[in-house]
Amino acid sequence: MSSEKNWLIRVRHILDAIRRIDEYTAGMKEDDFRRDQRTVDAVVRNFLVVGEAAGQVPAPIRQRYPEVPWSLMQGMRHVLVHDYDMIREDIVWRTLKQNLPSLVAPLERILQENSQAGNQQGLAGGAGA
Repeated sequence: MSSEKNWLIRVRHILDAIRRIDEYTAGMKEDDFRRDQRTVDAVVRNFLVVGEAAGQVPAPIRQRYPEVPWSLMQGMRHVLVHDYDMIREDIVWRTLKQNLPSLVAPLERILQENSQAGNQQGLAGGAGA
């Protein structure tokens, strides 16, 4: 698979994970979330996908779209993986409610701008391979 297509798939993975998190927590209040270990686990797993996929987007693409907090997404994954015994559900909840919704529009725009037919030259130039 070409690196151009690969990074677009990573952006799609981020959006899919955000949508899953939203689906899993729809209608929940924070106290319900904190008591529901299965949902907490499912949400954390999808945050891991977000962070891992963000890390797979090439640096030139991340630089082209600075409105997306690529490093913060990777940083949260790092904390969830390496400090798994200290995960704070209140921070996970606050992040999914306050930060994730604002990521959807710019990520969808990235897909739209780079998935259009005939835009392969822009992709190859942006991937910096």
